[in-house]
Amino acid sequence: MATRPQPHAVVVPYPGSGNINPALQLSHLLRRRGVFITFVVTEHNLRRAQQAGKMEFGIRRKPLSLVELCVRRVIDNLRYVGSVDGVEMELLKRILPHCTQEQLTRIESRTEMDLSSITDPLWKLFYQRQFGEEHTKVVTRKMKEYPNKRFTWKDLFRVKTEKQKEKEDMMVERFTKKFQAERAGVGP
Repeated sequence: MATRPQPHAVVVPYPGSGNINPALQLSHLLRRRGVFITFVVTEHNLRRAQQAGKMEFGIRRKPLSLVELCVRRVIDNLRYVGSVDGVEMELLKRILPHCTQEQLTRIESRTEMDLSSITDPLWKLFYQRQFGEEHTKVVTRKMKEYPNKRFTWKDLFRVKTEKQKEKEDMMVERFTKKFQAERAGVGP
């Protein structure tokens, strides 16, 4: 399997000091996302920034832990993850929120251990994105009316998606019939 080359960005802020700090902040954000950064400044501004303690170079910066490196690698490669059986729940709490709907579905279907404590809030977010915040609030209120029944957002999402698909299919069928009737010269 071929590995992707690490992305590389060259940051060249305008030499004024008011431009360097925002460029440094952007560089730090990109670096946290795995982008290799080359930061270009004049010698004068480099000395000023070092004296002010603004620039941290690899020597003074604490290296990432092996666990953090592994978590980042997994997040970058979620499209290849299947079962997560045996992975600590604390690590999964950091990893699974980065999944797409399809990735989360695949991981849950291939994993034997119960992930619902982590994935149920994620499915609620998918539900909210798909059907809106107001509808999600309505469903949450209705769920509270049945305190002895356990609902999962994954199941609610699946059922709502199926119902929506049925309605769409019915609408397409009605439009098709109407179009065919008009085309045949017959009124509705």
